[in-house]
Amino acid sequence: MPSAFPFSAICAWKRVVGHSLLLAMAMFGWGAVVYVDYRHAPQDTLDIYVIGKQWMWKAQQPSGLREINELHVPVGRNVRLIYGERRRHP
Repeated sequence: MPSAFPFSAICAWKRVVGHSLLLAMAMFGWGAVVYVDYRHAPQDTLDIYVIGKQWMWKAQQPSGLREINELHVPVGRNVRLIYGERRRHP
């Protein structure tokens, strides 16, 4: 009994699936590398603590400088914002 699909069509289908799988794995690997690099901050990062309130933002730098609804950062320095919130209970 002959096969429904010729042998060359089955090989071509396996080739397409194999290449698609390799491409998907390469894209996942590249995305994982970019994500890990994004998650690690450099050593000289300035941490600024930011709290969101109902109608304003409060920011505090490690030097003690506090600001409301504005944020001034040094030029050319890496900055990491650490967010928090204060909810108002009715």
